Amino acid sequence: MRLDFPDLTAPDEPLVHLVIKNPRIVPLDEIQPADVPLGPDGTPDEGRARAAMYDVIAHLAKAGVLYDGRDDNGEDEFGQELPQERLEFPLTGEDVAHLPWEITGEVLKLIRAVTNPS
Repeated sequence: MRLDFPDLTAPDEPLVHLVIKNPRIVPLDEIQPADVPLGPDGTPDEGRARAAMYDVIAHLAKAGVLYDGRDDNGEDEFGQELPQERLEFPLTGEDVAHLPWEITGEVLKLIRAVTNPS
């Protein structure tokens, strides 16, 4: 399944996109995050829960043209913006943590549609 992000694509650059395993056709175990320890108040640790979900997204991600959302390569000596370096596959949970929210949020919507159908 290919997800395109034209709004995140700079002029004259390849289309930002992500190819993932379709969450509707993978075993549930592949889209369920790992168990997260509970904090002192009895709720899951938010940071660890988010990291576990990033690992799920990384597992589903198979190919694409993606950039680290924090990456700003600055400008060259002529004031031209330097191109960002693409992320390499396979992605890690840490890579996913630094993707723009538009990308992460779109994948999460697809996962939620399977795990929490309305």
